[in-house]
Amino acid sequence: SVRVRGYNKKLSSHYQKNTIEWFSFLPINGRVELSSPTYEFHVLEDYGDNPNTAPEKPFRVFFGRLIGSGQRHLIDHYSLKTRRFIGNTSMDAQLSLIMANM
Repeated sequence: SVRVRGYNKKLSSHYQKNTIEWFSFLPINGRVELSSPTYEFHVLEDYGDNPNTAPEKPFRVFFGRLIGSGQRHLIDHYSLKTRRFIGNTSMDAQLSLIMANM
């Protein structure tokens, strides 16, 4: 599957579809599985830092294969608010996950 994202600009579905079709020259063969793809490719378009003055064309375009995704859902799972016991060495969930992945 190929996904198109814009940084600081909302991209229309028509534009995303045209961008995906532009990459049709790549030799990506196989069965299409959108629910659980084997490989996931991403196109990220950088439109600068200010979303109010986004240009018509992106400054930079990145293309790559997704090799890993974050585990942000664990922050809610290990939140201090949901723990039954808070000891004197308990740490904020976001900070503890950052430290564990350094």
